[in-house]
Amino acid sequence: MLSTEVLKKRSWRNSLTNSDKEYMERVLEKLPQDSRLVIFLHYWRDFELQDIADVMGTCLKEVELIHNMTLQLLSKAFGKTSENEKRQSREVTA
Repeated sequence: MLSTEVLKKRSWRNSLTNSDKEYMERVLEKLPQDSRLVIFLHYWRDFELQDIADVMGTCLKEVELIHNMTLQLLSKAFGKTSENEKRQSREVTA
């Protein structure tokens, strides 16, 4: 399971284990194409958001919106998974 601390890192390229990378790839596959592109370019290729806007042919505000909404979505997904794991862990020990 991917650590929720990963979302706080500036770059994910060198901060993920191989299993975390595989997990993140599976998660990213489920995102809309624009979200996937923004997250990949920003966190794996270290593109600035303005550079991503240029690549996508859109404005910076649009990329910022996609970026922020995607991080919120990922945070919720990881938070739910983390809560479920804690609950399962408590059930096992009880």
